[in-house]
Amino acid sequence: MPLVGWHGILALGGILPLMLFFGLLFALPESPRWQVRRQLPQAIVARTVSAITGERYHDTQFFLHETAAVAKGSIRQLFTGRQLIITLMLWGGFFMSLLIIYLLSSWMPTLLNHRGIDLQQASWVTAAFQVGGTLGALLLGVLMDRLNPFRVLAVSYALGAVCIVMIGLSENGLWLMALAILGIGISGSQVGLDGLDLPLVNLLGCGFAEDYPEDQQLVTRKEGDYLPRYAANMLPLRHQRGSSSPIFNYRYDRSREALHDLTRMGEPDEWEGYKLRYVNSVTGGYPMPSMGAFLQLLPKGFASREAHSTDSTIYHVVEGAGQVTIGHETFHFSATREMRFDPDREPPFFFCKPADAVVPVAAGDTLELPYPTQTDNYHYEIELVVAIGKKGSDIPLEKAHEYVWGYATGLDMTRRDRQMEMRQMGRLWGIGKALDLSAPVAPLHKAAETHGVDNAPIWLQVNGEDHQRSDIRHLIWSVSETISYLSGFFELQPGDLIFTGTPEGVGAVVKGDVITGNVEGLTPIAVKIV
Repeated sequence: MPLVGWHGILALGGILPLMLFFGLLFALPESPRWQVRRQLPQAIVARTVSAITGERYHDTQFFLHETAAVAKGSIRQLFTGRQLIITLMLWGGFFMSLLIIYLLSSWMPTLLNHRGIDLQQASWVTAAFQVGGTLGALLLGVLMDRLNPFRVLAVSYALGAVCIVMIGLSENGLWLMALAILGIGISGSQVGLDGLDLPLVNLLGCGFAEDYPEDQQLVTRKEGDYLPRYAANMLPLRHQRGSSSPIFNYRYDRSREALHDLTRMGEPDEWEGYKLRYVNSVTGGYPMPSMGAFLQLLPKGFASREAHSTDSTIYHVVEGAGQVTIGHETFHFSATREMRFDPDREPPFFFCKPADAVVPVAAGDTLELPYPTQTDNYHYEIELVVAIGKKGSDIPLEKAHEYVWGYATGLDMTRRDRQMEMRQMGRLWGIGKALDLSAPVAPLHKAAETHGVDNAPIWLQVNGEDHQRSDIRHLIWSVSETISYLSGFFELQPGDLIFTGTPEGVGAVVKGDVITGNVEGLTPIAVKIV
């Protein structure tokens, strides 16, 4: 007291905290949940979320996905079953924290003085406790956002307990530091305790949805950045409806990734497997008044339980194959073509790869293929490769086989994310398809020495597990049809290689994956991603 006087204590303990309060009021934003509920501008919400996630959000709508209360609950629910233990533990923790804070804040100078500490130092120590509590609330808020909140609070309380013991055993200059840390552990934990029942996603209280005039969303962010984003999400109620139907604003690759993420969260449903529900992005109901839309994944080897009525009809199988038994009848289903588009026979589509994209892979060798730059979604496609033996244009269908020199097994390696970006913008697929080393090809076999390739099984494995398995006869356009059609636009030259298309099951690979595949009767191909 003699050093700073009561004026100094007033300034330190009263005026400065008030000034800090007004500074923090403008410097620290409210939670995104509060901002969305108050319908603040989306740019403000985006800045707050960006500060937490480290990502930038453009043209993103933030919304609340909360179920409105339909009735008031009884307070008895807090004391029923397992909830009783949770309630008592929570209340006990709050009460003891408040008691400790009250005792230390109100009686600390007197207690310290009884220990032989003069009131001046006791006042400084008390002020340090309050400063530690303020810093602790901010620090724990950051840590609880990024780490396990329960463990953070446990460590904080343990740190406070250690500091209490230090205070009881020490009478030197460590007091000031110890009580500042104690403030973090006790006073700061009291604030953090309020957030125990609010996990990060609920604390943010919002998801992400986009509304585009196009039929499919552009890829503007990394895949899988928020699980429910492409499932049951909603836009604000006052959001203006876009020109396209909401169901078509869900990209397959993003939805598929969200569905795959569900497989990591638990076992599949006994009847449905893993299933996502699409909703109308404005009303929250079905995408259309009389139609529900779902995306369902049945794991390999999955067999549902019997006698269960599902709430959906399979309109289209997007990948894989299986069967459904109803009564005494069995119905088989399978995907019909790569990338899940209209299965009707439309004119084939072609793209070019440069000659130096072809990488010969010798029999028995495993090619080390570098993971390319500028992609996070590197895909394989196993294909039958046809080598042209003589030049020709406008080749009649019945003579197309005469222009085939030989066959080989090949891989069409693809920057899938870049390909789809270009597709949606109506541009050529070059940066997605025509990348370096993107066409590994096993040794060629002369057509005259190859028999039955038109009906040969074709397969691909990743790390020894089946990913693609079909038959060449399932090609939508046969080899002869492809040659005849293509030669109507370009004069085919000896040495031209035609990749004929891939069966269902295309997917991404990462560094370390080993790809093996073959068209039966030809030389297998093996590639390791490095």
